[in-house]
Amino acid sequence: MEINWVRELKDEGSTYIKNVFSIREINLLEKIINHMKKTENIYSGMNPFVTNKNRSGGYIGGYTPGKQVRLTKNGKLIIKIFQNKFKKYFKEIFKNKNHSSIYFENTMYFECFPNCEEQEIHLDITINDRDGDRLKFWKESKKGESGAYIIIIPLTDSTTEMGSTNYYKTKFWNELTKNELEELYAKQNNSINSYNKNNFGYLKDWSGSIRNKLEKNKKIKDVFKGDIQIQNTMSLHAGGKNKTNKIRKYILQWVVFSKNNINILNKEKIIKI
Repeated sequence: MEINWVRELKDEGSTYIKNVFSIREINLLEKIINHMKKTENIYSGMNPFVTNKNRSGGYIGGYTPGKQVRLTKNGKLIIKIFQNKFKKYFKEIFKNKNHSSIYFENTMYFECFPNCEEQEIHLDITINDRDGDRLKFWKESKKGESGAYIIIIPLTDSTTEMGSTNYYKTKFWNELTKNELEELYAKQNNSINSYNKNNFGYLKDWSGSIRNKLEKNKKIKDVFKGDIQIQNTMSLHAGGKNKTNKIRKYILQWVVFSKNNINILNKEKIIKI
């Protein structure tokens, strides 16, 4: 039975959709990225909130920290493919919502090598608004006024054995008592990133009622070439351990929405609903 992905995304904070891309299209995306790796400057970048062992990642299509820069030729091609493929899904996600700006933000490419370690449970809040006020953006995101979705496009199969992402349903937050919430946030004091503490430690390090609620809300699926995963910024998650001898490859695409009218340098990135 096919899942109602719109409802799952709204109720649980993450979802997956099968067979969005053909194998031919996935192979084309991988071919474009391989060409970019040979001909373009790729700015190395990993998630700053977690420990990354045996993983590599970078920004593709043109990137300079803190600045808007022109897309490369290949960057434009990838965005054009995504515009065409995701249009009908964006219409559902942003139905009946009035946002002045919806656009593709950073495009990233990752490889998780054999024995790639499991990540700590964390949130992805790495997008500043154009005034650089991250806290303001975070508050608006909680109210649904501004925020982001993350789309993961596997370029290889992404089975649980290969380290498919572990997600935790967003209702987890509402199930916590006041004391549990304080305990959860206290864990951030040990975060490896002092600026924005989104690291909540490994699942194995938790016990008692919080561990029980995490386990109850945990979900993980085998995801294959052609499928996509979508998550919002309130979705706790953790990349799994790659227990195989294969490399797991995927594109991670940020989609940002804001109640404010934001000036976008690359008009190709603007999403029109």
